[in-house]
Amino acid sequence: MMSSDTTSSYFLFYLVFYGFLAGMFTLTMWVMLQTLDDYTPKYRDRVADPEYNESAQDKNEQCPEGVYFEQDGVQEKKVCRFKRSLLRQCSGLADSMFGYSEGQPCILVKMNRVIGLRPRGDPHIICGAKRELPLQMQYFPSEGRLDKTRICPPVVAVKLLLAEEDYNSELVIECQVEGSDLRTTMTVTSS
Repeated sequence: MMSSDTTSSYFLFYLVFYGFLAGMFTLTMWVMLQTLDDYTPKYRDRVADPEYNESAQDKNEQCPEGVYFEQDGVQEKKVCRFKRSLLRQCSGLADSMFGYSEGQPCILVKMNRVIGLRPRGDPHIICGAKRELPLQMQYFPSEGRLDKTRICPPVVAVKLLLAEEDYNSELVIECQVEGSDLRTTMTVTSS
């Protein structure tokens, strides 16, 4: 049988011991969290793009064309302005059906954002149908080039110029973003 002094000394020892372990765990978590940047997402593959809002675009920066919008020393990053009118015929402004009612549908191709990636070379979009005959297409903006200075994340509209024999049939269209350090493909089915 243990005396009350022995029991209380065991209780005090384990209270101090587990209190020390909890304090050590809390300290290591605090030190680890101090190394994380508040402006860099922790799960970079799960960053959702904000919804597009035309009126909010006026608050964004007018970025210079043809150069990267470098913001290395700034904590809170600014966003480049993107107006839907850049997508011309595929903007949805003049035709809310995006060309589907005329048999010339527009497909919006968006490259996934990779934080910190600056593609080398001149990345561009190439689309084609998986069939024997070539398919006519138009690219907006600027011939399928991904203009990183105006579009974030890069968006390109591809207008399919279908022939009448293509109507009411399923077509498999494959669009690839090509660049010297990009390895991404995307397949879109249009019917």
